[in-house]
Amino acid sequence: MLRSDTTLTILINNAGAGAAGPLLGSDVDTMERMINLNVAALTRLTYAAAPSFAERRSGAIVNIASIVGIAPEVLNGVYGGTKAYVLALTFSLNKELGDSNVRIQAVLPGATATDFWDTAGVPISNLPDGIVMNAEEMVDAALAGFDQGELVI
Repeated sequence: MLRSDTTLTILINNAGAGAAGPLLGSDVDTMERMINLNVAALTRLTYAAAPSFAERRSGAIVNIASIVGIAPEVLNGVYGGTKAYVLALTFSLNKELGDSNVRIQAVLPGATATDFWDTAGVPISNLPDGIVMNAEEMVDAALAGFDQGELVI
């Protein structure tokens, strides 16, 4: 159980699914599954880890959101809404846990070369090369921001 696992020092909420098609053409059951993964699972994991981190006055929570959390018109609005939730939760956690020495970060990547795109129904090859970063670059940027104490990177 995460809540009692004192060996856990960092939670990286990275699981997620997306949708690139138009909202009105999307299957509502598929959108609900995406909400369950991107919002409900992330929230449950955070609730499982954060109390122990706060009690020990150490630990970190890194939430992988997306740039579409602040620019939702780029992709499917439900996906953008789930990522806006992740960003809002990150801000709230930062305020709530600010005095507990628990580090909080939200990462807002743009298009990243992963299987996300194939799963969302848009092959990465359909995107302009100039806007796609590889996963290693995204992780390096997130870690650099984390090391500098940035709340959002």
